[in-house]
Amino acid sequence: MEGMKEEVAQKPVPEISFIIPEYRADRNQLFQNLSLLNAQANFNFLKLEVLIVDDCSGSDHVIPIDFYKQFSNLAITLVNLGTNGGPGIARQAGIDCAKGRYVMFGDADDIIAGIDVMSQLAITIESQPSDEMPFDILVTDWNEEVRTSASVVGMPNGDAVLLPDKYAYS
Repeated sequence: MEGMKEEVAQKPVPEISFIIPEYRADRNQLFQNLSLLNAQANFNFLKLEVLIVDDCSGSDHVIPIDFYKQFSNLAITLVNLGTNGGPGIARQAGIDCAKGRYVMFGDADDIIAGIDVMSQLAITIESQPSDEMPFDILVTDWNEEVRTSASVVGMPNGDAVLLPDKYAYS
């Protein structure tokens, strides 16, 4: 893998590797995502590592390491790719660097909606039938913002803006 990997914080070998590919991510959205993950209740954070995979955003879009250090519960590893390959390549790079037994994906603009999501995932993983028959895939509930043409709003300057008008729930 071409690129660079930098550990922000050292912690023991995790159970879950949470991979977040990003390309020129909005810092506010990434902050919200990591803040909600950092604030999980009833969860042993030693079981989690977070891999932020920068898909070659460029030097003009570098998020400083100090930004990540404010999430004190999270063992964050930064993986910087040398060439842009798209989200699939970034996810694979995250898998290649992951230390956890389980892999979880989220995008930079995703949020974990609930303070006990990670503890519920850990309980579910730990309650699997046996080591001989572990889970292959664990699917969670999700909410997705869906934008439609009905949500196009005209602005006074003539620009058209899409506003969310409905959500899909699993």
